[in-house]
Order: sequence, then C-alpha cells, then structure tokens
Amino acid sequence: KSCVLARVPGVQIPLPPPSCALRLEGLSYGWQASQRKAMETRTSKAQDALRSSKLLSQSAAELCCQYIKMNKIFLSLILCLIIAPAAFGMETPTNMNNSHNSNIFTIVAFGDSTTAPRGKIKVYAQIIQDCLLSKTKAVRVINAGVGGNTTAMGRARFEKDVLSRSPGLVIVGFGINDSAVDVWKKPPSDKPRLPRSEYEENLRYFVRALKGKNARVILMTPNPLRWTAVLKQTYGKPPYNPDDPDGFNLLLRGYAESARKIAREENVPLVDVFAAFGAHATRAGASVDELLLDGMHPNDRGHRIVADLLLEAIPRACPELH
Repeated sequence: KSCVLARVPGVQIPLPPPSCALRLEGLSYGWQASQRKAMETRTSKAQDALRSSKLLSQSAAELCCQYIKMNKIFLSLILCLIIAPAAFGMETPTNMNNSHNSNIFTIVAFGDSTTAPRGKIKVYAQIIQDCLLSKTKAVRVINAGVGGNTTAMGRARFEKDVLSRSPGLVIVGFGINDSAVDVWKKPPSDKPRLPRSEYEENLRYFVRALKGKNARVILMTPNPLRWTAVLKQTYGKPPYNPDDPDGFNLLLRGYAESARKIAREENVPLVDVFAAFGAHATRAGASVDELLLDGMHPNDRGHRIVADLLLEAIPRACPELH
C-alpha cells in the first residue's frame, strides 16, 4: 500500500519503500549466509566421504595384499605336496603310472603271498629294489603280490595292478594256491583249486599280454612246501602224504613243471625257485625247512635266494639295466 508507481512507457513497476528495501537486503544477507553454511556442510561431508573412501581403499589394498600372500603360501604348500613325494621316491598315482614319461624303469613283482609284503621280512621285491637303486636311480619295483591268489584271481586284477603301471619288466610267480586241494573243507575237496591246464593258460596269457605291451617277462616256479604241525592238521589228508617230508608237494611239483613248460614255449626267462630250494637242501646240514617261515612262505634267507636268482636274470632280460 505504501508503494508508489514509477511511470515507464507501457509498464507499471512497483517500487518498494526504503523499509521494504531494508527487509530485502536483510533477506539477501540471510540467504547468502545460509548458502555459505550449506556449502560448508556439503564440503565437510565431501571431505569426510573422501577420507572414508581413502580408508576403505587402504583397507581393501591391505586385504588384497593379505589375500595374495595367503594364496602364495597355499600354492607353496600345494607344490610341496606334489613335488616332495617325487623328490623322495615315493609312489604316487602320477609318478607310479607314467614310468615312461618320467624315464623311470618300472618292475612289477606279480604273484601270491610268497611275493606280497610280509611283516618285518624283507621280501625279494624289496631286496632287488635296494640292489638296483645302488647302481641306478631310475628303477622302481612295485610289489603286486596278493595273498591267497590263484592265477585266475591274478588275471582278474592284471589290468589294474600290472598293465596300468606301464612296466618295463614283470616278474610272474604263482602256483601254490592254484595247486592247493582244500581237504580241510566239509565235505573235503579232492581237486586242485585250479586245474593245471587253466594254470598254464593263465601264465601264457600273462606272457603274451605283456609282450604285446613291449614289456619283458620273467616266470618263476613256486617254492616247495614243508610240513609243520599246523599244516599237517589242516592238510594232512589224501591226496597229500603227511608221513613223507616232501608229501605236501605231490601236486605242486607238477605245477612247477608247467611253469617251466610255458617259459620254454614262450621263450621267456625262468627263475626256478622250486629247484633252487631243493638244491640248497642237498648241502651238508641244510634243508628246505630253514628257508621257510611257516612251511609255506619264504623267510629272510629264502627271499634272499629268490632275489639273488632274479638279480642274475634281470640284466639278461633287460640289458639296459646291466
């Protein structure tokens, strides 16, 4: 109401009185002050956000470094687990099955309980391993003997336990379980667990399959048996003769001859354990009994004889190991 009009052509502009101008000027100063305060607040918040961002970035960087360090430690542990077994000659699925790739010559001892590990006794496979390692570091002997096995049982695991190892040489020794007559059963058996014809067929299969894989083969005859009190109680019935010191070998002798036959016909080396134990018994004061742990399985002396025969035969079968 206190405004006056300034006359401008075509326009009427209200002019504020001095009191109104003062009020507007006060509002301008108030607005500028509030704007400065808002700007300061936004700046402060931006600075706080920047500091927080830097802290987060620093924390993230530290976490990344820790993660990388942990990964390095983890990878080092993995490498140790992979490399250490190979460095110390331990058998792992990798270095055991790829003998040709690692330039290691693999020998597999394939047989029954007369081949398999037996407590504290140093079996022939371990003896030849130690002897060959003293001459060359590029040899591994794998013991694939399983107690109670006939050649038929061996044939069932032949692919897994022998061929999959990519062997350069396989020592095959079966016969005691093949020839066994289970007279202790009720009713008692009167036939061998495996006929000689099937025993021969399985030995021939092993030889030919290994030759097909370019592996060398050494056949072994089974070791002879001797009566003990326990064996007489279990097997001391016909067709066995418990009154004859050699009466436990009535059938086994024929199976030893079958192993000799297959070795001749297939033209592979033979280690005649049956004959070697018998020859030992011809020495003054010696006997087959002193070579056996329990009338059936070789003891340390028996395994030493078997190993010595193999150490003579292996260089002839594998000249590269001589």
